Amino acid sequence: MRTGLSLFLIPFPALSLPALASVPEQVPSAQLASLATLEGKLIITEGEGLRLATPGGDIAVTSDNPQLLHTLQDTRLAGRQVKLEGRRKPDGAFNASQIVVVRDGKLYRLRYYCHVCNIPATEPGPCVCCQRPTELEEIPADQVTKDMVLVP
Repeated sequence: MRTGLSLFLIPFPALSLPALASVPEQVPSAQLASLATLEGKLIITEGEGLRLATPGGDIAVTSDNPQLLHTLQDTRLAGRQVKLEGRRKPDGAFNASQIVVVRDGKLYRLRYYCHVCNIPATEPGPCVCCQRPTELEEIPADQVTKDMVLVP
């Protein structure tokens, strides 16, 4: 019979390496020109996917970042004014790399949070601990600190 303590490792994706995506990556100066920002209302439809309604027309939105893509698909953001940073794709779609919500002229970063377990997450879904749904929180951009876990 073994005695002593056993160590159980619980996966904690909220603090995994992808959570560091909120730290700006170093982009070669040659690629800086291709970065763009789009602002408009986020449209989420099952049949047509994600679109951003801009003054110039609707633009299809995608993301190579699964956490950001899941956030863009969160129906709680449907119809909200957002600002997306990313790059245009050859087919005209916009490949988003970062999202900010615009409300009353102010910018807000997003995170998902479980207030029961005090655990932040970078995408919608159940809490990694208690499995309750996480709440979508909007953090004023001027109050964001380097140690916060945020949606990219």
